[in-house]
Amino acid sequence: MKLNNKGFAISTVMYMILVVGVVLIILTLSMVSSRRFVLDKIMKEAENNIYNVYPITYRQALNIITDEAIAFATNNNINNARILITVFTSIDSEILTSYKLNDKTVTVSKENGIYNIVINN
Repeated sequence: MKLNNKGFAISTVMYMILVVGVVLIILTLSMVSSRRFVLDKIMKEAENNIYNVYPITYRQALNIITDEAIAFATNNNINNARILITVFTSIDSEILTSYKLNDKTVTVSKENGIYNIVINN
């Protein structure tokens, strides 16, 4: 019995073509999916710009205001005061306006070395 070398060579070439084809398909699909993720990110940023959705939430804005009020009161030796939010905040004024915080005041009171912060209308 003699081995058919022509058939073996042809089948090897066919399998190599199949492997190369599968690799090309996988690479193409991965490239398309990565572009899709990039486009989704750009689309989300554009949507945020259009609908004025800001990178921080309302709760994060309140936490920033509270921390800054405590720092402001500590630096200025304030025990009891009512301060307009726009005096000390590092938050962008557009974010304050969208969350309706720019017209409000913060009441700072210090009792037993602990600051109590209340946001008022």
